[in-house]
Amino acid sequence: MLIFGGSGKSSVGLDIGSHSIKVVELARSGKGLKLSKYAVVELTPGTVVDGEVVNRDHLVESIRDALAKAGIKTRTVSSAVSGRSVIVRRIPMEKMTEAQARQAIHWEAEQHIPFRVDEVSIDFKILNEESAPGQMEVLLVAAKKEVIHLHRGLIQGPVSGPPPLTLNSSPCSGRTRTPTIPRRTSALRSSTWVPTTRTW
Repeated sequence: MLIFGGSGKSSVGLDIGSHSIKVVELARSGKGLKLSKYAVVELTPGTVVDGEVVNRDHLVESIRDALAKAGIKTRTVSSAVSGRSVIVRRIPMEKMTEAQARQAIHWEAEQHIPFRVDEVSIDFKILNEESAPGQMEVLLVAAKKEVIHLHRGLIQGPVSGPPPLTLNSSPCSGRTRTPTIPRRTSALRSSTWVPTTRTW
């Protein structure tokens, strides 16, 4: 599985930041990955303020420009949501299997997030299968569905197809090394789905 969750020969990641749009394409190279394409497009000041989109038209056009600049043509892009509508918690749970935890996680989430469970999308990962006798430690991640819907809408036009959307701090895969970006671009951080706030 590639770093952004794809299963093919390459995978594309898109970051919508406060000051720029960044896009990268990673391709398989032997047993590893290589950075095959990338682009950074600066946003007009005030396009995104405190995580809120103010100038949607300019943002959508900038996403389209970034994909064109990088020479990326794909219907599948992985992106991430972040901000106050994304909640990450390390929580204790009674020791159980992953399948059992998936059934119980919505009830557990009610105790730890400030939103109604039916308002959010939830994911989790078991961090420690036995953190204490009869207990395990779980990483709980939740994001408001309306935020995911808005973020997806920003990308669908430029990408010409519904992109798979992953929570900003979703624990769906482990940490992976990110190829080095040439110094003339903005530094891009790893886009693995780990419990950190990131803007690349």
